[in-house]
Amino acid sequence: MPRRFQFSLRVLLVAMLVLAVSIWAFILQRRSAEFRDHAEYARQVARYFSVSADPNAVQFYELTSRGWQGTSPSSEQKAQNDRWIQYYRESFAYYDKLRLKYEKAARCPWLPVDPDQPPPEAGQFAVDEWLEQVMTWPDSAVAIEQ
Repeated sequence: MPRRFQFSLRVLLVAMLVLAVSIWAFILQRRSAEFRDHAEYARQVARYFSVSADPNAVQFYELTSRGWQGTSPSSEQKAQNDRWIQYYRESFAYYDKLRLKYEKAARCPWLPVDPDQPPPEAGQFAVDEWLEQVMTWPDSAVAIEQ
């Protein structure tokens, strides 16, 4: 006569262990995928800032958006360009560091991850310049009341 399956505490503990390991593996897989997404986002943003940090790119943008063709920028405009370039470089360094942090977290999802530091601020000059540009758009959908 074949031996009947006997439900014991040992069987229950083994079943619980298998279930716990399965759930833990699922959680780590999802956490790793989330960290990979964060790393990819940081890589794309860092790439944008690396291109924007090029002084020639900033000057080209300023020349075409401000209508300075044929004239040389003033010292104030050069200082503004320098502030933008510094902001882009700081932002590139910040997002590149963030990318490395999340790539490491995706490889080791069981380790804790420190909270992100705040990104570099563009400062009031960026807000003022943006408002100035928006107000000069002839067919802008953005209506700014003065």
